[in-house]
Amino acid sequence: MLVTWTCPSATISYSGAPFCQSAASSLPTLTGSAGGSFSSTAGLSINSSTGEINPALSTPGTYTVHYQLAGGNGCPAVDATTSVTIRSTPVSSVVGQSDVNCFAGNDGTITIGVSGGTAPYFYSVDNGVNWTPTASAAPHVFGGLSANIPYRIRVKDSNGCVSK
Repeated sequence: MLVTWTCPSATISYSGAPFCQSAASSLPTLTGSAGGSFSSTAGLSINSSTGEINPALSTPGTYTVHYQLAGGNGCPAVDATTSVTIRSTPVSSVVGQSDVNCFAGNDGTITIGVSGGTAPYFYSVDNGVNWTPTASAAPHVFGGLSANIPYRIRVKDSNGCVSK
């Protein structure tokens, strides 16, 4: 009787990378042998059993994710790796406003500041339906605003990361 042993092998990847901190958690695509464990350097929130990463709980940066399988039966250990980048999400705030001067007027303003993310930025007062580009990180002023209308502010950076 001839017995052959197939040594384990594996590759891993994450679709959707790089990730904004505001992105949903992501599971890896694993090709090959199951039963290993996942790890990374400090700063990346990763489940060691499933490889699921949580960008919201991670520090922005680039990480190497390892998927490791023990060796045995004459086979070497497996260490499959992939790179994952977490990008910071911009944080917006209202830093100024002026009310409408008269009933049914449309001369109100909102001034939006931003921190984090990567300039240049795009600003929205309609929850990201329309975007206004800017060349700097200086506060952006939206004018021509009416009273009694809810304005949902969003800021998107040059990486496509959107504020909450």
